Amino acid sequence: MKAHFNKFIVLLGLVPVFTIGCSRQVKEDNPFAYETVIYTNRGEQINKNPTIDVSLKDGQEVSILPDEWMDLKDNFSDYKNAENYRIEGVENTTPKSVDITWTSESGAQYYLIFLSLNKDMTNTQSIFRDVQNVTLKDLFAGSHYYYQIHAHYSDKTIISRRFDFKTVDFFRLINIDGVQNGRDLGNKKTVDGTKRIKQGLVYRTAYLNPATEQGKIQATLGYGIKTDLDLREPGPTSSPLGGSVNYVNNGVGSYGSPYYVSSSSGINAEDYKPAMRENLKLFTDLNNYPIVFHCAVGRDRTGTLAVMLELLCGVDIEQVKQDYIVYVFTSICNAESVSVMAPNLENLINYLKTYGGNSDYYLGAEQYCLDIGLTSSDINAIRNNLLEDVVL
Repeated sequence: MKAHFNKFIVLLGLVPVFTIGCSRQVKEDNPFAYETVIYTNRGEQINKNPTIDVSLKDGQEVSILPDEWMDLKDNFSDYKNAENYRIEGVENTTPKSVDITWTSESGAQYYLIFLSLNKDMTNTQSIFRDVQNVTLKDLFAGSHYYYQIHAHYSDKTIISRRFDFKTVDFFRLINIDGVQNGRDLGNKKTVDGTKRIKQGLVYRTAYLNPATEQGKIQATLGYGIKTDLDLREPGPTSSPLGGSVNYVNNGVGSYGSPYYVSSSSGINAEDYKPAMRENLKLFTDLNNYPIVFHCAVGRDRTGTLAVMLELLCGVDIEQVKQDYIVYVFTSICNAESVSVMAPNLENLINYLKTYGGNSDYYLGAEQYCLDIGLTSSDINAIRNNLLEDVVL
């Protein structure tokens, strides 16, 4: 299954977005290396003097994150350095968009921009524009994008060569209006670096109740969310995102789902193990995706489930820690310092590392899941659903 290619990747107000199979190709050994002119009545020809030039091209790397996130990326030798970027009460989780401008011959009636994650320009998104710029939103992290511009005139269409750019290989934030602490679980890589969690399939946030009408549209139509996994205590019976989203709450007791290590409410508490089992089982069925999971602030119960999923998938332990500690950028839960919160994470991962007499995070996490009632088939299904090969 391919990750959900976000429909809101090019959300531009009321600008229509179309999806087609592929863009027009010139019959050459490298059909994307040339600019092509297609005349209304005279066939097509290669343009030896290209007329379309762009601002973003030739493998340029762009950030899709706030500057502070990029600063932290450069200072992540110790995940606890995140404390240097914590400003209590400040929300700093708005993803950056990417702007592309271009020049072309005058007189164009309109432009179509074709965008793809594939070098052969298959499975494209197409964007209509009547001006020479476009804003791309909700791009995947650590990804290589390819694009072409079609300039349409009364007597011809000029097709640019293929241009490309890369997004920075780090976190992917998401924007559901009204909802805080939103990000994609994807782009976390395994220890050997050969696989990563797919993007566009699993999201983690704070509680969804504040979602605005725009936010509900972004969540359901933009990110394609099908399942709302609520880790809070039982009570609600439907998703704030609307009736098209399946609402799941496996919670028990005062806290709903387990968090950290605690005899009363942790993953080691007998009363809370069934909730963890059923939460994880949700990820075994492809029909449930894309899934958003959350508690109240999206840090503790949400962070605990994220750790379980990441360890089952073999994610590098440093990236597991990083995914937890970036709570410092969201106002709903950054009142507590890293020195207060980090021990909770360390206790959790060390508990799993040594679980069942193991001395390995991944073996311990797998044994824990087997002991609470998951099967080997369940675990393999989670891995198969979430992991993809890293394309170099």
